[in-house]
Amino acid sequence: MQKKTWFLIFIAVMIMAIALPFAAQAGEGEEAVISIGERTFSTLQDALAQAQPNDTISISEGVVNATANEQFRITTNGLTIQGAGAATVINAGSYSVSAQAGVLVAADGVTIKNLTILSTAASGNVSALKFSKIGTETELPMVTNGKISNVTLSSTNGHALNIHGVTEMDIQGLNITGAGKCGISMASAPKVSIANSTIENAAWADIGMMYKQSAAYEVASRLNVGAGNRFGSSTNIYSERPASANGGPDELYDLSSNGITMTPDMSTGKWVATTTSSSAVVQNTTTGLLFTSIEEALYAVEAKQTIKLLNHIELEKMLKVSAKQDITLDLGGKTITASELFSGSDENEKNLVQVLNSSRIRIVNGKLKATENNKNTLNAHASIGIILEDITLDHEAAGIEGAPLSIDGSTMRILGDFTVISGENTQYGIYVDNKNGEASLTFEQGSLLNFEDKSGSDLPLIYAQDTNADGSVPPPTITSNSDEIKFDQKEDGTYLPHVHEAAQQRQNVKEATCTQQGYSGDIVCAGCGEILEKGEVIPKLAHQYQDGKCSVCGETQASDAPEDSGQSGQDGETIPDTDNSDKDDNVPQTGDKSNVALWIFFMLAAGIALGSMAVYGKKKYNN
Repeated sequence: MQKKTWFLIFIAVMIMAIALPFAAQAGEGEEAVISIGERTFSTLQDALAQAQPNDTISISEGVVNATANEQFRITTNGLTIQGAGAATVINAGSYSVSAQAGVLVAADGVTIKNLTILSTAASGNVSALKFSKIGTETELPMVTNGKISNVTLSSTNGHALNIHGVTEMDIQGLNITGAGKCGISMASAPKVSIANSTIENAAWADIGMMYKQSAAYEVASRLNVGAGNRFGSSTNIYSERPASANGGPDELYDLSSNGITMTPDMSTGKWVATTTSSSAVVQNTTTGLLFTSIEEALYAVEAKQTIKLLNHIELEKMLKVSAKQDITLDLGGKTITASELFSGSDENEKNLVQVLNSSRIRIVNGKLKATENNKNTLNAHASIGIILEDITLDHEAAGIEGAPLSIDGSTMRILGDFTVISGENTQYGIYVDNKNGEASLTFEQGSLLNFEDKSGSDLPLIYAQDTNADGSVPPPTITSNSDEIKFDQKEDGTYLPHVHEAAQQRQNVKEATCTQQGYSGDIVCAGCGEILEKGEVIPKLAHQYQDGKCSVCGETQASDAPEDSGQSGQDGETIPDTDNSDKDDNVPQTGDKSNVALWIFFMLAAGIALGSMAVYGKKKYNN
């Protein structure tokens, strides 16, 4: 019996050894098994035709080959098509659906996962996989909630993946091994995310955002480039969509991958993103995108976004923040200055930085420094709600007469630490006029002002000039809500930093009496009333008793007190005797019951200690 068992085991092992190579061949080239639950189908198109919403079509390892056009069209909502891994292959060959793709998804909520899709169609218009309801030039219904997970794609001549008219789409674990055009082509795809995916050997670009002037392309594409992606050696994501198109430009956002740098074409609004992070000088911290110049970053920035300097910047021409709203320029502790090549067509183009026709612009945390080719360090022109916070404006080296800050028909608020530095060509620390609209400058609560006047000519800190000819605009206003910032306004419109001068008379002086303390009085500034030096409290005077009653306040003298309870001063006033230096506070006083109790306690404690020592000594002796 035992011999028979060993013989059967030997036969089984031999059968498995012979069968393994054939099993491997079946996984590589044999037809896959297609099923929905317990039902099996001879072809994928039969399964697609009979599938119900939310069904799952399972495909085993093996190959599903197309034998004609229009075979792999998916129109059932909520359908999942899942393979057993990369060895599950849907080979569309040279065939296509609607001359668009080997596999076309035209339904909502469809998931494609754990398989490979191949296309060898000769036409470059045929992608391996496409999500789209196709539509017309005038109408494009959206595909929603599509999902791709662990899918390998290859297209000999077309895009590997084409998504046109798609939103709420999630791509995870996509592996594109080759594409005749783009790895991924997008259009009118407002919400798509990609993560943990690889794109290689794409002839045009890793990702291309397409545009044509028609209704089918009206919606801007927005792609979330998440973490874990491995694109080509020179990642290339581009947009053909101009900024002037309806719906605005295409966007990359929530960028988790490092090293992707944006290069916008400011003449058309189109842009390219590449992996050239070493040359990046600015980052949009809202989207994560990097830029090779601050001009490009400002061109691409949108409302409620922040761009931040990564390095010091030297400008060759005036930096314009033009027609922008609700953006923040974070200098990141860095400096923007002018290079030796800085030039402008006229003096109005020789400001270092200009905020023009904009609103709610914040410039924070750093320095703007003019050089010999500059006029104003910062010029605000016809703009409202500008905020400067923790900013230094340096005009010391400016070669053209101007100011560190010029406010022309604009409203501005100062927060945090604000430093203004003047030089030989500085006319005023801050110049404000209302020629081009209402003008105001407000120092907010808690702000600090440091005026470093290096001009050598005692410049006014601020000059506010009413230049509105017809009086339709109110004169400029200068306001300080900070306790630390005070000005002295002159009749000629100039403001000087306030200098305290002590008033001749002390304020809040109060004479001492026998019933209340007095006060020597504060030394205050004659101009602003600020207390420069606080006074001292004067002790109460002694009562002046005569016939048992104080002649000043009328208080009755205690019956056991001597008629004159104090010592006589120089002017006859009574000074209370408060000198107890010769008294020993540690000596118990007669009648002090608390101190008697304390002595009794110490005596009892000593007795207990002596008794314990005696007992301990006896025990030791007996032992």
